[in-house]
Amino acid sequence: MLETRKNGRKQKEMKAEQEELAIVPVESMEIYALSQEEADEMNDIPITLPRMKFDGRKGKFTFTADDTTVSAIRVAILGHKYNHVMFNEYGSDGPSWVCRSSDAVNGQINPELTDAEVRNLMDGGAGKECVSCQFLQWHKGEKPKCSKGLNLLCVDLDTHIPYVLTAARSSLKGIESYLSAFRLNKTKTYAAATSIESERKTDSKGKMEWYVLKPRREEMLTPEMVVELSQYKMILGKTFNDTNQVIAEEAPEEAKPVSDSPYIPPQEEDSPF
Repeated sequence: MLETRKNGRKQKEMKAEQEELAIVPVESMEIYALSQEEADEMNDIPITLPRMKFDGRKGKFTFTADDTTVSAIRVAILGHKYNHVMFNEYGSDGPSWVCRSSDAVNGQINPELTDAEVRNLMDGGAGKECVSCQFLQWHKGEKPKCSKGLNLLCVDLDTHIPYVLTAARSSLKGIESYLSAFRLNKTKTYAAATSIESERKTDSKGKMEWYVLKPRREEMLTPEMVVELSQYKMILGKTFNDTNQVIAEEAPEEAKPVSDSPYIPPQEEDSPF
């Protein structure tokens, strides 16, 4: 009798957890799945991954597919990949970026640049192997001109829509530390739900402010959901690894003055940019 009550309570808890996560049980997903014939018919349609853009000035997330803005997201992280982007230091004069790498291994110089600009970049190692590029190195106390980023392949646990989120600059270390905990525990990053919010930061004088990504591990997902996400990862993995679309092309956000106070450059140890 006691065992029956325990089983009944466990089933209620699992049902409540599924409702909270808005997860459709795997067995009921079959009706929505493509048949092999239908899948073959869609092979000529390329898979594109939308982005969830994080605004470091406002602490908001924007889904690029429909420009929806939210203050937090709840995802399963299927994979990650480093990238490099060197933005145009002359602002609006010319293309937004001058060199980039979708795999953080080999750089690609923007073809819109002039021959003279290309030569100057190549003299510094741009457009070649990233490991030997001087633009990724500190020089006489100056930060590298090329930015390192970490692309996360995510599936939204509320909408089940996949997208790419990029962690860069001051958000990078926090995301790396979060992912390393899964590695140390030998646990899949998509075995648990991850909530990501924004955290406000200020410089030592309290004059400048910016926002960084703040991840938090939540409950473990059901075994059925993990299996489904594993299949999703196989489908999206090649697109995620092979394309350049996950590279952020917009110029980096700058820290902004607190409460419209006069601009005072943040201290070197506090500035995220």
